Amino acid sequence: MALKSGTDGETDSQRVEIAFAALREVQRSELDRLDERARAIEEKVLAMGTELSLCRYQVGELTKRLDDLEANRLRLQVVGIVLATILAFIFLTAAVLAIFKALGLLR
Repeated sequence: MALKSGTDGETDSQRVEIAFAALREVQRSELDRLDERARAIEEKVLAMGTELSLCRYQVGELTKRLDDLEANRLRLQVVGIVLATILAFIFLTAAVLAIFKALGLLR
């Protein structure tokens, strides 16, 4: 048999049930709030992951571009050395011919 207490005629067990229902509602709203917060954090992490992937791709592309530029620079250096050698040979030949002409060895 439930004892009556209070002025509104509620029994102790009814008050306990109401208190537990209120507690469950508070816990449910707290869990919902935490769930929302976890979802927001997850979205931020996913966005950061996407951004990181994009950055990683861009770094890879820049690395390829730098490698291409380095290869082109080396090719240009080789071409420059070859051209300088050819020009040096031409000037040396011209100088030898000029010396021979000056000495009268060539007509």
